[in-house]
Amino acid sequence: MQPSKRYVRLLEKFFPHRFKIARLSKLPIVRYIFTKMIFEKNNLTYLTKDNIIELQLNKRIKPPDSIVVPSKVVKYFIEESSYCFIMNFCS
Repeated sequence: MQPSKRYVRLLEKFFPHRFKIARLSKLPIVRYIFTKMIFEKNNLTYLTKDNIIELQLNKRIKPPDSIVVPSKVVKYFIEESSYCFIMNFCS
């Protein structure tokens, strides 16, 4: 379902104030209203942009404990998966 133009204009208007508005969600009644208005019956997926920056360093870098996977690979595994897990927090 496509968001209405009115809804998009509303989001554009309030976007610069998003952090102040997010702080309001600490109040239970405001959190309830936000959840009903924005997130209920909405399947949101957030993926980062596929940007690659190449830097030349003259140092050895320790390999990371985890790696970033391109979004096309993530999308493939999501589509192939028979299970859906929704994480509501970051640790």
